[in-house]
Formats: sequence, C-alpha cells, structure tokens
Amino acid sequence: MKLNGFEVAHFGARMVSMGKPAFVAAADHVTSDVAQAAAAAASAHAPSSPEASLAMARAPCVVVYVPSRKQAQLTAIDFATYAAAGGDPLLFLGGATQEAKVQVASQLDAVMTSAEGHIADPALASTLPKGVAFVHAGMSAEERQRVQGLASDGVARVLVVPYGLAWQVPCRASMVVVMDTVSYDGREHRLVL
Repeated sequence: MKLNGFEVAHFGARMVSMGKPAFVAAADHVTSDVAQAAAAAASAHAPSSPEASLAMARAPCVVVYVPSRKQAQLTAIDFATYAAAGGDPLLFLGGATQEAKVQVASQLDAVMTSAEGHIADPALASTLPKGVAFVHAGMSAEERQRVQGLASDGVARVLVVPYGLAWQVPCRASMVVVMDTVSYDGREHRLVL
C-alpha cells in the first residue's frame, strides 16, 4: 500500500496535481505487468506467439476512483494525454508487444465503428482506443457494460470510475488508485467527505 498526500486546498488544483502521480503509478504498474507476463509467456510459449499476446491482453486493469462523473472524463483524457506525451500513446492498450497493441487497436477501431459497438460519448471514443476507459451513471447500460467488458478483458488497462459506481463495476483490478476523498457540493458551496 502506498499513500500520497496533497496539501492543495482548491479542489480543481488538487485533482490536477494528483493526475500525474496517478498516471506514473499506473504506467509503472502496467509496464511491470507487461514485463512479468512477457517473461511468463516466454517460458510457456514463443515470446511473439498469439497465445502470449492473448494471455497478456487478459491482464487485470488499473481502476482509478474519482469524485464525480466529470472528473472521470477529465482523468481519462489526462491519462491518454500523458501517455501520448511520453511517446507511447498505446501504453494502456492490451497486448504484450507493440505489434500486438497495434493489432488490438485496429480491431477495437473496427468494433467501435460498427453499429453495435458505437460509443456515444466523444471523450470516451477518443480515450478508449488508447486503452483508457471511463464509466459513469449517465451512460446507457449497454455502453457501460461494453466498456466494463473491454476493461475486464484487458483491452483497456485503465478504468476510471466515479465513487458512486464503486460497487456496481465488476472488474478485477491489480491496482486501485483513489483520487481525493472529498467532493465539492456546488449547491451548498462546501466540500463533502
């Protein structure tokens, strides 16, 4: 267990300051999982075999809990942006090798452009091909199940979830990040624990 404290009083600034350390922790965790799975697959199969890539695609995901629906969207966009800025936009996409990740990305794109795989939220449509997904209560049940399925299958390795859905998202996680334990109530102009 690792705890990081942030002494920033303003809610928005605190969430922004938590974004990069959460990304770094998730990226380190995912890359260490990739290295461990590649070593395990190499001992059982050829390193570039389809079985090794499939086994790696089913690795557990990182679940990030945030205070609100809007923050879930913003955090997912931040994770995808940080990965692209770091030179690996497919960092969180399932697959043991870069070639496997590109193949998974093309298959995911084909599914998302089909009628049954259509994603209504434009932010989700832009982050999901990069392996970063988010769910919230405002999504349709079909779309939420589709996104949760992609996270459970290891296609999207990061799933960002508002606290309100914590008990409704059945996803195995090898790492959990809790970003902030308070949320801002705009009607009463106060922080709520």
